Amino acid sequence: MKEELTQILETNDEKEIKDLIYTFRDKQVMLDSDIAVMFNVKTERINQQMKRNINRFPSDFCFQLTTSEFKNLTLQNARTSYGGRRSLPYVFTEQGIIALAGVLKSEVADQMCVKISRVFVKMRHALIEYAEPLKYISQIHGEVIEFKEYTIKKLDEAFDRIGKLEPKKEVLILDGQWFDAYKAIVRLIERAKVSIVLVDSYGDKTALEYLSHRNEGVHLTLYKGDRSKVKNLEIETFRKQYGELVVKPYNASHNRYLILDSEEVYDLGSSLNSAGGKIFTITKLEIKEVREVLIKLFG
Repeated sequence: MKEELTQILETNDEKEIKDLIYTFRDKQVMLDSDIAVMFNVKTERINQQMKRNINRFPSDFCFQLTTSEFKNLTLQNARTSYGGRRSLPYVFTEQGIIALAGVLKSEVADQMCVKISRVFVKMRHALIEYAEPLKYISQIHGEVIEFKEYTIKKLDEAFDRIGKLEPKKEVLILDGQWFDAYKAIVRLIERAKVSIVLVDSYGDKTALEYLSHRNEGVHLTLYKGDRSKVKNLEIETFRKQYGELVVKPYNASHNRYLILDSEEVYDLGSSLNSAGGKIFTITKLEIKEVREVLIKLFG
């Protein structure tokens, strides 16, 4: 590393010097060891002179890196020899480097101090030149973030309103509209927050496929008759994968019903396995007395 830095004395390469300038605590600084190589002295002498003339080196001229700051430097810098130090390095601002040259009183230090100062000046000019574009970019970034947050908020509000919309009181599914039937039934299943009761004396495993769309934690009850095609093995498989499902025998209902949260009652035109295969209707029951009887009976 020393040989590499020593070349700066001969090449006058400003880029090389610029690469040795870091930013810590919002200040542009150079490491004591790098300055020592360029001033052709030992690092110990740099720090000795700084401490002997401490009044010339206030905290905005010179400060010691913390452990985390030094670790961050060694992780990001390919010159891993920084990591072999026994003590945390000191860093010097442009004013600190000028003060160092003054106390060292050497021709090499004076020459290199001039080179370093020129690089610092050019870097300041560059910052001033790009300050306005950077400010504009920062402003645009802020506006993008603000617009993103506004959009997310509005989408959340829209989805919340959609979730609260009442479903149609009557839905007609024509012959062959399998997907429309699927969407309509799944939408109802997903509305339930507490419980779902399906009364279907003639259905098959299709009923279980629809019930699998229930929200997590929603209690499921299936009333099925002797002529139901839902097999016990299918019920057990469902329970293993989706959790609790209460199955109760019931043969006294010709109609099929779907009861959500012991509040909403829907009359299904046929068993769910036929939805979309023939004309199929879903009707929300609005008469309070009718709902109460069915909820009391099944819900």
